[in-house]
Amino acid sequence: VKTFQSNSAKDSLASEGSNCSVVVEGALAGDYHLICDSNKLVRIQLEKGSGAIKAKSSVAVDGGRTCSDLAVSKAEVDTVYALCANDTKLFILKYNSSTMTITSTKTLDQSAALATSNVLKLVLSENEGKTQFFIHGFDSKKGANPAILNFSGAVEAPKATFVDLEVNDKTTLYGMWADQSGQLYVILRDSSDEKKTSNVMRKCTLTPEPSCNGTKIELGEGV
Repeated sequence: VKTFQSNSAKDSLASEGSNCSVVVEGALAGDYHLICDSNKLVRIQLEKGSGAIKAKSSVAVDGGRTCSDLAVSKAEVDTVYALCANDTKLFILKYNSSTMTITSTKTLDQSAALATSNVLKLVLSENEGKTQFFIHGFDSKKGANPAILNFSGAVEAPKATFVDLEVNDKTTLYGMWADQSGQLYVILRDSSDEKKTSNVMRKCTLTPEPSCNGTKIELGEGV
């Protein structure tokens, strides 16, 4: 007796993009946001029953910029942020996912550390009307690039601060996490540990002196 039916569907995104590298869930069920062809911001909506694509739309990012990560706002309806870059600048694009129009762009100079990163990641924190963005970069050769960009306040009036992590040659940055209050943590690992048991988290402070070298918080094995 079959108790559950397997539902699946195949569809094409060819009209919107062919090479999609980033996928994040939207605020609604069946709603997804993607980066395709490195410079196209794409939204797809899936049928709940079959999983087939019922709607798709996109907007292209021009000016020789490539995009590497997305963050969906929980505070503003139909709002998504895209992290993009060129050789010398970082861009955070705020766009309306319903109309697929870019509503604002903030341009920041890259730090030397982020400029050499092959992958840039974006963490969004929204708390009590305060919007914070944290950016970190990964380098394929070193495993991670120990640099963080933070700017606080409304996206229309950011203030940038670069933070360098004091880590030894064996330690690599594996990610960042911001809690509901906006407190930022970095997740580090000893790259020589093949069993992946040396995962630690450090608390960051951004004032008066930016630092992510707080007391180590030991994490579980394989986290």
